[in-house]
Amino acid sequence: MHYVTDKPVEATLPPHLTLLLIVDPVSTSCRIAQEAAKRGHRVGAIWTSTTDEEERDPARYGCASLRYKFELIEGRDWTATNGEEIAVVHSIVNEAARSFSLTIAGCITGSGLPRSSQLADGLAKEM
Repeated sequence: MHYVTDKPVEATLPPHLTLLLIVDPVSTSCRIAQEAAKRGHRVGAIWTSTTDEEERDPARYGCASLRYKFELIEGRDWTATNGEEIAVVHSIVNEAARSFSLTIAGCITGSGLPRSSQLADGLAKEM
């Protein structure tokens, strides 16, 4: 469904109080993260095991100035167990948002990786 309106969308929270979660922010989604950060939003990166150290460097995608508020890495900060991965990651990001006094505004991915899409969709549904 495509929704069109002439009424401008109004944000309910100032950008500096919001947190945008991006699962595997590589390539285009790294650029989206950088644009969100430029507009004052805080950005949290959630890395799945499908990415390596080199892919996690924003400079690789022309985003050298991008700094994530926090980064979670699968295998280091959480492990997938018994289908409870989404609940575990959701709990971690909620705790992080609270610790920084931020409100989670959304969760996206743009990597096109099936694993990233599954996690981002699951987290978005939990919010």
